[in-house]
Amino acid sequence: MTKEAIIRKAMRILAEGREISPGVYADIDREELQDILASGASVALRELAPLRRRARVRLYRAIHVSGREQIDLNHLGIYWTWSAESPSAYWERGAGRAIIVVGTVASNDVDWLTTAALIALRSLDELEIRVRPQAPIRVLSIDDKKVVVQGRA
Repeated sequence: MTKEAIIRKAMRILAEGREISPGVYADIDREELQDILASGASVALRELAPLRRRARVRLYRAIHVSGREQIDLNHLGIYWTWSAESPSAYWERGAGRAIIVVGTVASNDVDWLTTAALIALRSLDELEIRVRPQAPIRVLSIDDKKVVVQGRA
């Protein structure tokens, strides 16, 4: 399997929201996968170390809404970024606009292994941080309007 094929498979697995585990890569040469992940690991460790030391991590997410559609605070999603300059709505559909949600999550509610793997595989093209499903998220603002409400990933 080529490096590109391994990366495509790994990205597909991560996009499906599955965590990285040895069984997921049963048909991939483990040494080759380790080499690919190791090549990006130093970048991942350097970027994530300051975030992991915090009790809470500030998150940003763009959510596409159409018309007067409301954001479901109980399903805010697991795909976030730690960079205020990075959020973008990937799944835009039809007319509407992206609303930026700012929140915080407990550091232990971040899937650090998957987050590190995403950085290792993608480098720093996307500053994605993966939040555990149903993790409590303290929402601080929605579309630049300050609010303090509790939501869930």
